[in-house]
Amino acid sequence: MQEKMTKSEILSKFGKLFAAAGGTAGILQGIHYAADGSAVVTNRHYLLRIQGAHSFSHPITLHAKTGQPLEGTYPDTSKIFPTSCASEIRIPRKSLADALLAAQCVEAVATRLNKRVPLARLVVDGGSAYLDIECELPFPIGVSTRISKEAPNSDSRRSLNAGYMATALAVFTAAETDVTIKMNKPIEPIVISNDSGIDVLILPYRVPEQGESA
Repeated sequence: MQEKMTKSEILSKFGKLFAAAGGTAGILQGIHYAADGSAVVTNRHYLLRIQGAHSFSHPITLHAKTGQPLEGTYPDTSKIFPTSCASEIRIPRKSLADALLAAQCVEAVATRLNKRVPLARLVVDGGSAYLDIECELPFPIGVSTRISKEAPNSDSRRSLNAGYMATALAVFTAAETDVTIKMNKPIEPIVISNDSGIDVLILPYRVPEQGESA
């Protein structure tokens, strides 16, 4: 059984997965250690923020892999976090390992279908939440797995990167805490949080439904 990781250990292990890759990514290759003690890392598509993650006396951005200081101004990410949410999915700590396994299975299928954009859907149906995939190439493929029994009664669906969701749940599995997935409209940011100051924000994809024009 995996031991609970500290915030600094979580940042060290997972931070590089949230950072942008490649020399042209500039400052987004790094983890930003802010003046308030929080650490933020993002590739513009999903983001990890950990409160109380460091004790540096001044703000600094360090390369997520090499640890070298990076020049430039890290973008202000605070304004992209919604100030409220319309609905929530809850995953208790005891169910996180199963939810993570479900997400990893969906990620494996989604990546096999499209490595560049491993697309899945977060579906709320009948008070439960599922990750699913539907594909018609070249024969119908359907995958659906439940990640929570504590979801809103109002049904909804939103498309997202399956790998981002699997990584997010891995972060919270390492933290060993209950998790809340906060949602608004299907094209607005999804925020996954715990009560210990760890947040993951995922930007969903705009994918037209059948019969809808893009």
